[in-house]
Amino acid sequence: MPRPAVSYLSLDLKVERVGDVYRASVQSPAGEESIEGVSFPPEVRQRSPDGSDDQRIGEQLYQAVFRDGVEDSLLRSLDTARAGGQGLRIRLRLGTAPELIDLPWELLRTPKRHRFFALNSRTPIVRYLEQPEPVTPLSISAPVRILVMIANPPGTQTLDVEIEWE
Repeated sequence: MPRPAVSYLSLDLKVERVGDVYRASVQSPAGEESIEGVSFPPEVRQRSPDGSDDQRIGEQLYQAVFRDGVEDSLLRSLDTARAGGQGLRIRLRLGTAPELIDLPWELLRTPKRHRFFALNSRTPIVRYLEQPEPVTPLSISAPVRILVMIANPPGTQTLDVEIEWE
């Protein structure tokens, strides 16, 4: 049976360069907050191939940007979303700090709650790209026809095509 669709509130996390350090700010259901003097330890850029340091790196990223009022906004927003039966989408905006795009943001992990945000369908992390022009909505006329193909090539694990179709 398919899962019901989740509706999301959004928390925009914007990280921008200010001199030699960064400013992190959030716009969230709990309001707006920002912190100055954000820096990232060099080891967050050196992830081990086996993933053995993923928890540590995720917590270091979290501690760099989610502290003081910014963390309070995140936690209050999570509570608001949960109370409304919704998820909280974390939209990462790095438009003025492209050097941070390669950081493993999907590893963001709360040290207190011991969980990765990206592994929970209620807290997805979305890398949001700034667009110089507004996005024009796509208009579609009914009926919409969709061609679906489910492949099960020889020599691969057999699929349950009915479950794939659902």
